[in-house]
Amino acid sequence: MAFGVAGNWIDIVGQVTYDNTEQRELQYNVELGESPVKEKSYFGFNISAFGWRITLKRQLGSHVIATYLPTGLFVIASWISFLIPPDIVPGRMTLLVTLLLMEVNTFLTVANEAPRTPRMSSMLIWCFSCIFIVRKHFLKRKNF
Repeated sequence: MAFGVAGNWIDIVGQVTYDNTEQRELQYNVELGESPVKEKSYFGFNISAFGWRITLKRQLGSHVIATYLPTGLFVIASWISFLIPPDIVPGRMTLLVTLLLMEVNTFLTVANEAPRTPRMSSMLIWCFSCIFIVRKHFLKRKNF
């Protein structure tokens, strides 16, 4: 890296690191790239600028394995309640209540770990939709 002040160049040597011993795992792959030194002229003054480019690429594999796959399998497992005969109410209710509790637990975990944003993320919408589907099966199969 270099930094220019009034025609004199100062070399700065170093690197950017991330210490993850006290932090949770990064959800991004971080790539650092240098931008060229730019010299601009403003109102007759030469100004030198230096920067670097930081590229963040989200790691989707952990979200697919930890959230999307299990919640999708819970919804598929709730379809098994349609195969259980209607006269076996405790078996159906046990299956659906257990699946509903697992869906709610997954939703709360994802909501707790998600970054704070003013809107719901697509992962939270997915989890909420899965809860809605399992709850719909639960209410459809409930005998009044």
